Amino acid sequence: MAYTIQYAYVSDLGKVRQNNEDNFWCEGSFLPEQNNGTKGIRTGSLPGNSFSGAAVLDGMGGEACGETAAFLGAKTFGTYLEENRPGFFFKDPEGYIRDLCMTMNKAVTDHEEENQIMSMGSTMVCALFTRFWIHLANLGDSRIYVMEREGFRQVSQDHVLRAFAYGKAPLVQYLGMETDEDTRPEPTIVSLHPEHDMQILLCTDGLTDMVPDEEIEKVLKEEKDVKAAVDKLLSMAMEKGGRDNTTIWLGRIKVQGISWLSF
Repeated sequence: MAYTIQYAYVSDLGKVRQNNEDNFWCEGSFLPEQNNGTKGIRTGSLPGNSFSGAAVLDGMGGEACGETAAFLGAKTFGTYLEENRPGFFFKDPEGYIRDLCMTMNKAVTDHEEENQIMSMGSTMVCALFTRFWIHLANLGDSRIYVMEREGFRQVSQDHVLRAFAYGKAPLVQYLGMETDEDTRPEPTIVSLHPEHDMQILLCTDGLTDMVPDEEIEKVLKEEKDVKAAVDKLLSMAMEKGGRDNTTIWLGRIKVQGISWLSF
């Protein structure tokens, strides 16, 4: 099956924050540790018939810890894909993704230990594309949405403390977790067949805390151009307050030729 992923993405400081704790990885690009976002929407395309991917991260922690965690996660994501493609992945995709998350987690915890930092971490959502499958994974409360023939849905799981009563619930899964025999990053993993015009949305809570799911769905239904859709989603988040850094990656599947997967 031959397909491409037309994508657009942006990382924006928002209206309140003085620094950007978000990051991403896409075709070798990611933000430096200290940054003010992408300064506009970036676009491109990925080949679906070879191994490729994208990730979005939202750092957390005092002082510069959040942006450091997200930077280390993004950088390690790209390095891992470059150094471990594609044999291991095709043999055991879920094992590959778990090992990827463990490697990213170790990059953050090693930095914590070396610099005597008490608390830092990052969420992570990613999409990995192969010829017949799209593998989606998340740690934390950044989200993955899919628009397909059956409709719009969130496929990520919000890894938060459910019994928390006040404020924003703490995360129970993230990059930067201390690991032992019983505790380690356990990503939620969902695998889908690509289909023509399927859309994959990776985003931080700078979008989802500002814009309800039904409004996100409406944009994806109405905007056929990925750049226009990302621009609209970012504008809506800013119009509703822009209280957090906002990173959005949107990909649309384009199938070449006729395939049983496209029916």
